[in-house]
Amino acid sequence: MPIEVPTLVNMGLSVQWTDINVGAVQPYDIGYYYAWGEFLPKGSYSSGNYLDTNYDAVLTKLGSPLRTPTKAEWEELLSSDNCDVVWEEKYSDEILVPGLRITSKKPGFTDKSIFLPAGGFYSGGSRVEASGEPHCRYWASTQNKENGTSWHMNASKDDGTALISTARYFGMNLRAVCP
Repeated sequence: MPIEVPTLVNMGLSVQWTDINVGAVQPYDIGYYYAWGEFLPKGSYSSGNYLDTNYDAVLTKLGSPLRTPTKAEWEELLSSDNCDVVWEEKYSDEILVPGLRITSKKPGFTDKSIFLPAGGFYSGGSRVEASGEPHCRYWASTQNKENGTSWHMNASKDDGTALISTARYFGMNLRAVCP
């Protein structure tokens, strides 16, 4: 399947963020799921079929200069000094899509925002929503050198946002950035 070329959104931060997930057609589409370091979506995500590669799926799918954001770039985006982060639900093709609306607070960029749809994550062949509620789970390119895991952004309506390191074989969404 062809990958849609995203539009860059300049929010006055160190990188520009794309308006859609990798594999999505519009901002409210969830897109594809990827294990960390792999560049092809698959039907099941487990430690038994994880390839333990070090590819950047964003760079591989969309080309340079687009890439997967680092942990520090996620922290910058989610910082209350830089952006307002609000949980919202929007209709897309008559389907209610929950997720995060992130709007810049930077002077000259306060009309710029992105939406991160809550796609949960894949473990095995099933989509998972932690605690039974919608969650955003997006990979960062940063590895956690202490324990061999990788960082991802996690968000829900009730739990807020956090950067967490986890096993790399889970299937999560990707959002691209451009330096």
